[in-house]
Amino acid sequence: MLGTFDHLNLRLNGPEFHLELLNGDHSWDSPKVRSVFAPGTSCCPTTRPTPWAGASTRRRRRSSGARPG
Repeated sequence: MLGTFDHLNLRLNGPEFHLELLNGDHSWDSPKVRSVFAPGTSCCPTTRPTPWAGASTRRRRRSSGARPG
């Protein structure tokens, strides 16, 4: 988990803030640090809808264009 936090914090808050945080210049309870753990952070592509998200539903309804032979 800590490695993941490092990567996300570097990406969201930048390297200067990350190093300052590790040096004790910022609080671990600050809003910037809490934003790293917020659900749906902008750097996580799995939180965005995908164009193929409804494919299994369409396949079950047989409306995907693929017909069994």
